[in-house]
Amino acid sequence: MAIAKSNILCQLIALFVAAQLRCSLSCGSRTGYGARNPGSPLMLYQCVPDLLENSQAASGPAKGKITRNSPEFEKLEPCYNTAIIFKDEEGTGADRLMSKRCKEKLIELASLVKNQWPSLKLVVTEAWDEQGQHSKNSLHYEGRAVDLRLSDTYKSNPKLALLGRLAVNAGFDYVLYESETHIHASVREDSYVDKSKRTGCFSSESTVRLENGAVLRVDHLKISDRVQVMLQDGTIGYSEVIMFADYLPNIPKVSHILIETENPERKVTMTPSHIIFTRGDSLGSKLTAKQASMVSAGEFLLISVDAKRLVPSRVANISVVEKTGMIAPVTMEGNIIVDGVLSSCYARIDDHRSAHLAFAPMRIAYNYGFRAWNSTFSAIQQGMHWYPKLLIQINNALGIHKLS
Repeated sequence: MAIAKSNILCQLIALFVAAQLRCSLSCGSRTGYGARNPGSPLMLYQCVPDLLENSQAASGPAKGKITRNSPEFEKLEPCYNTAIIFKDEEGTGADRLMSKRCKEKLIELASLVKNQWPSLKLVVTEAWDEQGQHSKNSLHYEGRAVDLRLSDTYKSNPKLALLGRLAVNAGFDYVLYESETHIHASVREDSYVDKSKRTGCFSSESTVRLENGAVLRVDHLKISDRVQVMLQDGTIGYSEVIMFADYLPNIPKVSHILIETENPERKVTMTPSHIIFTRGDSLGSKLTAKQASMVSAGEFLLISVDAKRLVPSRVANISVVEKTGMIAPVTMEGNIIVDGVLSSCYARIDDHRSAHLAFAPMRIAYNYGFRAWNSTFSAIQQGMHWYPKLLIQINNALGIHKLS
């Protein structure tokens, strides 16, 4: 019963968020209520990214052909989404078979197509290839590639060009406007974890101070722990951890920005897209929210001194290091003091206030749900929380903020 109630609450939250974001559009942030802005259409033969398909920064190298007798064949998943037409010229159902990641991106693309052209459907002309019809290292042999068109598109036209852009927006790792008749799209292998495109996080060894005075590593934090934050009046206080936007405590070799300050000396590490607060001087100038990768030497961070007050400290050095773990605790206040340095709980945009507003439904849900269904709300997921995933999907569909 508790799980059913929490599911209903989550659905209400999703509707609330969508309404909030659409409202912001109608108030002038875009060019009209619910305006779609998928981006510029692709040009014929254009690929995104502008790299070889099998490069590490695109869909990655081929791993080898999958046949019906291969152990890997069991990992291919059939797609029966009714918003997609599968050409299946071979009559074997092969065009419905694909990797899990490819299937997820394809379903997302079908949704974008439906939003863009309500009367049309996405058409898959090729997916998994068991007949050797592609080049040696083709990802079609692994179910990691699809060839696409629309139900009314047979030759090059603006719709096919825009379909290519929608495929990029859907999250395919490589998209090519390959010919006048189709778009080619592919993905990385299912086991790949894209560390650079996750929410901003701290490393597992980063520390916070609890209300009882204890200093705790963030990988030991629990939901409902009260940690040191900056209150609305600018003083130090304590606030509950309501969720983890991302939680991968054991993922190795994650690139972090190491920011070192002087007078007083502090060191803090966070992923490049995580928001941190800076000042231009030490004299009380306005706090600016920016991503860690944009911080410059000479700026000032706010540092916790004696666990009682925040003072400015000049950034002396910035470097890139590899750390274990990606953990993003979110507090009621929307900020957190980590390794003695004031930071935001949010990432991927520069607008801390908008991010904090977008997480308001989760604060409401925590206030109501944690006390009613403690066991449901206290569980920590592995990986990214469903709520920031939802926000990213809504943002991608409506084009509200540019995400890093």
